[in-house]
This record gives sequence, structure tokens and C-alpha cells, in this order.
Amino acid sequence: LMSFSGFKWPRCPITHHAVIRQPHFLSLMPRMRSIGIGSSQCPAGNHQHDNRPWAANALVHKPFLGNFIRRLKRASGPRRSESAALLAVLTSAWVRCSHLQRRLQQRRNLDGRIGRRASKLEADGEAVIDVGMAEQLASETRDRDMVACFRVDHVEEGGFGAIATRDIAAGELVTAETPTLYMSSESAKYPPIQVQFDALPKSTQKSVMALHDSLSSNGEKSLEGISGTNAHCRNEQCSESVICLLCSRFNHSCTPNCEQNWDEERGMLTILASTRIREGEQLCISYLELRRTAADRVGELWERYHFQCNCCACAGASAASDHRRVRLMELDGQIGSLGGTDTSRSIRLVTDTLELLDAEGLHLNDLRQRECSHASRLAMFSGCVGEARVWAEKALSYCLLFYGPGHAETLRLRREAEDLAHQSRIEGASDDENPPSLLGVLPMLTCLSALCVALIAVRLFGAHH
Repeated sequence: LMSFSGFKWPRCPITHHAVIRQPHFLSLMPRMRSIGIGSSQCPAGNHQHDNRPWAANALVHKPFLGNFIRRLKRASGPRRSESAALLAVLTSAWVRCSHLQRRLQQRRNLDGRIGRRASKLEADGEAVIDVGMAEQLASETRDRDMVACFRVDHVEEGGFGAIATRDIAAGELVTAETPTLYMSSESAKYPPIQVQFDALPKSTQKSVMALHDSLSSNGEKSLEGISGTNAHCRNEQCSESVICLLCSRFNHSCTPNCEQNWDEERGMLTILASTRIREGEQLCISYLELRRTAADRVGELWERYHFQCNCCACAGASAASDHRRVRLMELDGQIGSLGGTDTSRSIRLVTDTLELLDAEGLHLNDLRQRECSHASRLAMFSGCVGEARVWAEKALSYCLLFYGPGHAETLRLRREAEDLAHQSRIEGASDDENPPSLLGVLPMLTCLSALCVALIAVRLFGAHH
């Protein structure tokens, strides 16, 4: 990544540009001048670069990149060997830019949208731009415009936070990030975190040390404190965790509007909007278990992260809210303890869980999809295929909001819902083709006939007397 303080990213499609890392490009400038390609021949374009040299911005217009490559290929004599190395670098940038252009063109052909734009990310007031990040975002967002839906900026509570730059739909991918550092309880699985840190580029080390350190007492940060403050768990046991520079800028709320999850298949930490978010709202995730009282949550946040939570759930805490959240935890335990022994009661408890989540305003789609999947399995175990299909479809809808459409868990639930729908249609057709048999009606007719005979006999006997 390259960063420039105050650098303004031009409002133009990424397909017309290739980005070369600044230090590498600056090291190539003397070699470019030696073969007759100096910065004076580089275009200023229509973009404002705050009077900085063109090379300092390291923004290469794609047509001029092609022109450089053609001139290098024509180089001869003593410049031939010097041109070969530079040609390899520029050709690589050209290939990456062309590859990105083809991928974006495919996106346009799919949905007819044009004007894809590069993502703009801000960290500590500096713009962070990279072709690889743009490619990653293009792969993740699929049919979404390549415009970042949030920015990192100062927030009222102090420090930095993620602010929505446009309306965000529920289930929309906010960011997907490859970790910078890896940690595990198994010491042999990853190198020590200090070794990983030392191997990072200086600019990335600076970004890591700029993150919050809740263990810092005298203002001096430590790598241990930063890793303990900003670690994201990769599994439920939290035996493995990662540090992601961008995801670490998302603050906590006890009523979060985003949820994070680890995508093992792609090796990325993803954050999706759990509900609809308006432009200007802060994007928040949860740092702890939310099904607890406000006092317990505030106490743990202060103990672990040394900040006072002032979200709407804590600032306006009430006994009713605490009761609902504690009850949610109790219901989860009861559903697990019942298992398949009392399916009807377990399904009622799942329904109560969803109602309490709605009443508390908690968009915990992970919890919702797990409970609905459990209810679907219970209904299937009881032989109620139609009810199992309804619960499976609910689970799929929540799974789409939590994992996204391409996740393995989403694909599994989709297949399960389709199988149940197919089985339900087969059973419905079987019932229509096989009406109740006459053999099943004969006993009823026999009883009615006997009753009629008895009534007639009673009437005749009464009339005779």
C-alpha cells in the first residue's frame, strides 16, 4: 500500500490507471531518465495533485504506461540491459491493470452498469490506494459499484471510526480484508508476532502501531497491547485470531449494525451490514457477548478495552432490556438441553427467541440463522416437512445477511431448503393423487347405519305401545 498525507484520489474509473508502489517507482525514475523517459514527459492530466511531482503520486495513466513499454522495447545498445528490468516491472503493472479492466467489463456486461470506480480508504487522515485492493473489492462486491461505502474518520466519542458514505443495504458486504498478523494458542502454527511484525514493510508497521492500545498506561504503545486490543477471533473458541488494519477501525456497539465473520475458504475477515444503514451513520460491530445486562457489558468493556460504552443500549439501559437479553441467553441454553426430546416445545422456544431479538432491536443474524436451522431439523425429525421447509427458508434468509451469497454455509442451507421444498411438493402431489380409500370410510358408515337402525327401532317400539 502507498499512502500520501492529504492525497486526493481523482474521481475516475480504476480501469484507466495502474498504480505502482511509490518507493519502487521512485527508485525507477533515474533509470527511466537514463533511457530518455523523464518525469517531464509524464502527463499532468486533469487531476489536482497539490503541486506534487507526478512520480510522488505514482499514478500512471494506462495509455502512457503502454507508451513507456513500447519505447522500452525499441531501446537498443547500452540501454538494452537497463531497459529489460524496467520493462518487466511496467509490463507487470500493465498486465494487472488489463486484467482488472477485463474483470470490470464482465461486471458491466452482467448488469449494464458503467462507471465503476476505485475504492477510497482513509486511515489516520491518509489515503490508501492499491490495485490489489481494488481487484479484491471487485471480486467481493460482484454487482455493486466499486465505491467504498464507508470512510475512516474521527468520531464524537474520540479516536477513529467507520462512517457510512452512502446508504447500505442489509446483507451488503462492507469490507473483506486479508489479515496483517496471525496469532494462535499453538505456538508452532505461526511465527511469533514480533517476527511477523519485523517482516512487514515500514509503512505497514507504522499502520499497525497507529492502532489503539488499551493496555498503554503512559502513552507508550506495545505490539502486545495492540494485538490484544485489536485481535479478531477466527473460531468460536478464539484459539486463533488475526489483526486486520481496516477492520480494527470499526468501533463497538451493544446494538451493532454490522457483523464480522471469518471466511476460512478465502482466508479473509469479512464485515457485512446486518441491517439497513443510512448515510452518515457509524458502522459498529460487537466486541463481546451481548446477551447480558448493561452493567455486565459495561464492566467487561472497561476491563478489557478501557473505554466507557455510551451506545444507545447502555446509555438508555432499562430493567426490561436487561430482562430480554438475559432471557435470550436462558432460551439458548434451554433449546440446547431439550435437543430432540420435545420438538414442539423447542420450536416454541425458537419462536420466542426471534420475538425477543425483534423487541430488543438486535440484528444478530448469526444467532437467528442457527436457531432457525435447529428448528428446521426438529420439524424434519417430527415428520413435518412443510414446517421444516419454512424454517429452512428463514435460516437461509438470515444466512445471506450474515455470510453473503457465496459462502459455503449459505450454499449448504440453500441446497437444504431446495431439497425440503422438493420433498414437500412430492408429498403434496402424493396426497392429491391418493384420496381417502373407501375402506377407511366403511367403519364410519357401519356405525351410522347401526345408529339409524337403533333409532328406528326405538320409534317403532314407542308407537306400538
